Amino acid sequence: MTYETRCGALLDYAPCTYGTSRLSFRGPNAELTEWSVAAIGGSSTYGRFVERPYPNRLAGFLQVPVLNLGCQNAGPDAFLADPVLEETCALAAATVVEVTGAINLSNDLYKVHPRRVHPRRNDRFLSATPALHAVCPGLDLTDVHFTGHLMSRIRARASDSFPVVVRILQQAWTDAMCRLVDRSLGPVILLWFSDMAPPPDCGALPDLSAHHGRPWFVTQEMVEQVARRAAAYVECVVTSVPTQDNTPGLSYSEFEAPIARRILPPRAHQEAAQKLEVVVREFLPRLRQRP
Repeated sequence: MTYETRCGALLDYAPCTYGTSRLSFRGPNAELTEWSVAAIGGSSTYGRFVERPYPNRLAGFLQVPVLNLGCQNAGPDAFLADPVLEETCALAAATVVEVTGAINLSNDLYKVHPRRVHPRRNDRFLSATPALHAVCPGLDLTDVHFTGHLMSRIRARASDSFPVVVRILQQAWTDAMCRLVDRSLGPVILLWFSDMAPPPDCGALPDLSAHHGRPWFVTQEMVEQVARRAAAYVECVVTSVPTQDNTPGLSYSEFEAPIARRILPPRAHQEAAQKLEVVVREFLPRLRQRP
């Protein structure tokens, strides 16, 4: 069966790896030189349905290679578990680190598989720990395979325990993101890329169907903790996002239309690249000398 696309042919993401890394990144491969910039992140950095995500646009602005090291639905421990990625970023002149959500990383309650490569998603729920069963006694998880489903199940069937689970996720996220920034040998630019600013608190569980790049369960205080360890912080709150009948510039099949409505559009990637260019250029002194 085939599906008609809204914006021409489906994209070729040219999946690639660097060195012996087991993670699959958005291609094509970019050359690693002393001028290179690395962009680490999840789905927004990867740029599903977007022909030119912000790393590609940033490369055009700076006229240097920008390695797109984004992975679909990846969390910080996916990158921390990959020594090849650490070596790659160490050789880059600067590294952009996207703020990802607090769901897709291992913690005291459940484990995800940081090296399980999947062409579309790396948010697989691997196993629950005894601590999760203690916090949510009697919760049936036999049919749960993804972290978003897990959190929805906890909210629906163990609502009193849900705030406890969120706090544990938040602490695990803060620790992992701080380690990710600290281990870089070069300057790190922390990037918030969403349709809303970092919230002061999480409140109730958000509607996971309204994605738009939102890093779920990440608060302003958490971002500030990590940003203090980075060389710079760029906050890109996009001015417009797709609606049910408005997914301009995205390339997807009709079968994928519900997912496309939750994707930041190309104009959002243009905004992010423009904001990043000004900041990243300050950490590449030789570029400032170019005409």
